[in-house]
Amino acid sequence: MTERLVILHRYAIASEVDDVARKHGWKLAQIIPRKDDQFYEEIWEVDDGRAVVRFIDDHFVGVGYVVISGDDAEQAERTLRSSMRTMSHTDVVQTARSGSPKDRAIAIRSLAAATLEPESDQLYDLIDAAAGDRDKSVRLAAIKAMARLGSSKHWPIVKRRGDAERAKDLRPEIDALVDAYKHYGKTS
Repeated sequence: MTERLVILHRYAIASEVDDVARKHGWKLAQIIPRKDDQFYEEIWEVDDGRAVVRFIDDHFVGVGYVVISGDDAEQAERTLRSSMRTMSHTDVVQTARSGSPKDRAIAIRSLAAATLEPESDQLYDLIDAAAGDRDKSVRLAAIKAMARLGSSKHWPIVKRRGDAERAKDLRPEIDALVDAYKHYGKTS
């Protein structure tokens, strides 16, 4: 069974997913409360379990997204996309490349949270570009993204950023990331 991923527009809020679900008769199956190591989730059943819609608020990188699975996943995705503001993967990638610094930062965090391919070359290239961005909010987003992904593939970027970062308020973030990659053996 494949999962379908819906990245919410940065102005979309959790209650909009709730509104869409209730309007279309989806049944709330479970709420998973947020904890330090657990994202807030709302899990909805569609058409007596023919699809499951999971709204996830990834507080680690500050984005919301939806994962849909089941036989009717495609229809549930169409319903969600037609009822609220979402972004396609292509839109998010384009924004990561050419949006305003604030938009680029949100796009990088969204891609890290909602990727089905954390080892992809495209994601690596986008994070690499963000890590070297002149705007420190974009660099911070890259640091958060690499922490969220925890992939040894990103070690060269982590190391370069660790060697190059001069912004005093980003030093603790990148130093902690370098230490974490070393501690968890993500350096090769």
